[in-house]
Amino acid sequence: METLEKSNFDPVALCNENCSKYRRDHFTPEELVHINKYVWKYATEDRLPIKELHEALSNAMTDDNAVREAKNAELGTAALPLLRVPDIDTFSARIRKLPRSYVDLGRYGTDYATAKYRSIMSGIDLLRPLEQIQLDECWIDLQTLLIQAEEWEKLTLKEKKRVARVRLYVTAAKDVATKCIVGMRIHHTSPNTASAVSTLEMVTRDKTELAKSIGCETPWDQHGVFGEVSLDSATWNASNEVRIAVNDMGGTLFQPKSGDAAARGTLERWFRSLNRQALHFFTGRTWGSPAEKGDYDAEGETSVVFHQAAELLVRFVVDVFHNTPHHGLNGETPRQAWERLNKFYKPAPPLSSRVRRGIFGITVHRKVSRSGIRVLGIQYSSSKLQKLFRDDDLEVEVRIDRYDLGAISVRHPQGWLTVPAVHDDLIGMSIWKWLAFNDRLRLTNRKNAEVQKAVAQRTKEWLQTQAQISRAEAELGSAILTERDILRFEKKVPYSVTIVEDARAKEDAPPEEADISTLIEDWDMFGITQDPKAEQPPEPAPAHPTTSSKLNTLNPDFNR
Repeated sequence: METLEKSNFDPVALCNENCSKYRRDHFTPEELVHINKYVWKYATEDRLPIKELHEALSNAMTDDNAVREAKNAELGTAALPLLRVPDIDTFSARIRKLPRSYVDLGRYGTDYATAKYRSIMSGIDLLRPLEQIQLDECWIDLQTLLIQAEEWEKLTLKEKKRVARVRLYVTAAKDVATKCIVGMRIHHTSPNTASAVSTLEMVTRDKTELAKSIGCETPWDQHGVFGEVSLDSATWNASNEVRIAVNDMGGTLFQPKSGDAAARGTLERWFRSLNRQALHFFTGRTWGSPAEKGDYDAEGETSVVFHQAAELLVRFVVDVFHNTPHHGLNGETPRQAWERLNKFYKPAPPLSSRVRRGIFGITVHRKVSRSGIRVLGIQYSSSKLQKLFRDDDLEVEVRIDRYDLGAISVRHPQGWLTVPAVHDDLIGMSIWKWLAFNDRLRLTNRKNAEVQKAVAQRTKEWLQTQAQISRAEAELGSAILTERDILRFEKKVPYSVTIVEDARAKEDAPPEEADISTLIEDWDMFGITQDPKAEQPPEPAPAHPTTSSKLNTLNPDFNR
């Protein structure tokens, strides 16, 4: 009953999650290499009939099997399994799944396909950027991506088994007026409430630094306060967390009826472009040869390939898609449309860090103590928080900005209370830098750990130069951080860390600095090698499922 309520009583929500959409392909990657080759030949100028294509496929796979049998005889074992030839009905079914427009384009050319499939309706009539954004998700097999990039055969058997279980899930937000991708999260876990909310938050941030960190030549500065959000009726999109986030932004939510993809046609068409054009963008990319790799852990290599794929997808969006003429914009590129419309329509002021933290922050629950609230070994306190402690000893809802641990937001009957960290040195420090800071100075699991200000400053400057930290902060291909991850991280930092003046700790030797590579590896590998069919742990329930977090979020007077 709870599932039905979250999905507005849409019976589709009762369908098994392991439906045919996410079912693993019956054929092996080696068989798919041959099958896809001849399926795509159906959409060529040769216009070959299905029977002739199936016969050519059968001959090609028979020849390959002869080579495999000879190799097995030479090795004295069945190391290479023989390829299975699909029957003509299965082969025909795969050809029928090709879009009709794609077949006509390959067989008869661009002019014929354009004349036949040109849209009559002009679509949604919008004037300004971010007037409406569309949110949706798709998935790509890492195995399919490597086959398309002609790199599958370079992997070892152990790598192939590992990579075959990895998927890239893409949750994207597209601005309908300019066709720009204003938010995109690439993750290895199935789409959920956290991935949807995180993508909405990405819309409000300037992503230029992220683009620079992976080598993009074009800035990714499309961001702002959105008006209307159009998304499907998936359970996670219909959740209270998504509704509250959109409401707190002052936006409206539009959810068309289930199965009506045309109501979100702008993003649905872009996903087809992503699967068609971006995969071709991977062709010819170097993923490393076995000779170059040497001795390594196959799980670690899977992580590297996963992150490379995520970075290339983002580079495709920022450098290729945003700078390619778009038919829906009369030949104008999405970036040009964004710049032109922003001159005519002044964008809304960006969200302050306090408001963004109150809307999109990671939610945890803490007891208010005499010294305040401790999160990840950081002590937070203020006069208003102390008054709250004196009035009532209670557990409160706390929200954390993963990019700035200098302050937290605490739910108060009068609104969100901003509580700063006791030490100003933590202003602007991300959760990844803070964890690396503790590992670097060997503060993990240390009681009453004290760090000199000079040592803390030197370590912060060192962390700024670490490419691994920058990659972690970019959140490319990483798990979406939730309360579960905060609790997992707090097992490493269960005690308070104090930053003291040099005079107070002048007699103590500076802490011995350690390597942070183990921590980086833990970030990269957490969840990446999970089997996508494995059951995901449930997400923590919201503290106030029926109450909006907008209690006085925008009240500037209710602060410290």
